[in-house]
Amino acid sequence: MIRRQDAITPTDASIQLGISARHARTMLHRLAMANILLPRSGDKRVRSYVLNPDGKHLFL
Repeated sequence: MIRRQDAITPTDASIQLGISARHARTMLHRLAMANILLPRSGDKRVRSYVLNPDGKHLFL
């Protein structure tokens, strides 16, 4: 799921992980704050994220 260069949304994450969309949104936000993910769309309301190229080595 995260290996793709496609953006990931809270809905996608919630379905894949079997958690609520709200919890997925919180987790994605925390990963973005840790600079593992980068916002892909939206300035005030981030709708999707992509893997930070600098953090890619942590997961691949």
